[in-house]
Amino acid sequence: MDANDLIGLASKSRYLRAIDVSEAGQRYTICNVSVEGMKSEGGDDRDKGVVWFDEDPRGLVLNVTLTVILRDLFGVDLEAWHGKRITLYNDTSVRRGPKVVGGIRIKGSPDIAKTVKITAGKSAFSRGTQYTITAERDQDPIGEALAAAGLTVAAFDSWAVSAGKPPAAKMSRLTQDKCAAWLRGSGHETIHAHAAKASAGDDFDDPMAV
Repeated sequence: MDANDLIGLASKSRYLRAIDVSEAGQRYTICNVSVEGMKSEGGDDRDKGVVWFDEDPRGLVLNVTLTVILRDLFGVDLEAWHGKRITLYNDTSVRRGPKVVGGIRIKGSPDIAKTVKITAGKSAFSRGTQYTITAERDQDPIGEALAAAGLTVAAFDSWAVSAGKPPAAKMSRLTQDKCAAWLRGSGHETIHAHAAKASAGDDFDDPMAV
């Protein structure tokens, strides 16, 4: 271990920061909501809500704006938030006082029926701000990768069963993304080969690490 290792440890956080999220946006799946004790900037102990995700071990600390948006999207019952997907992005226009510091905001979700406008905000700079949350098209990464290779989901599922893998619809979103990356690489060749020879009952090795 050297000084650079120490810097790396010091920079790690248990919670997502604005710089950890891209301006373009990243999809996250809510797996849990908890209340965590934290130190405020003034040094006082405060409890804050934290949303946890399947895709990242770090949680999202909820301020008033994020809490109001999530409540209006998914309801007051926190159990109902589990499994909901949201796209987070770094809004570089977010201020802390007069200073522009950036902040995590919610861009959209595939789990809402239509695009909505939500008014939220607590500080003098954000009070009454209207946020547009987009009803995103539910992506199908495996289907899109298969279509690009001239394959069908049925062909993939046939291979998956023979390889002891779950069908595409039963995979978690994270596994679907990994599988789609494999298909875009050399994986489509395995599916093509299986589709061509499955009637002969040939066995195939499983090159996919998901």
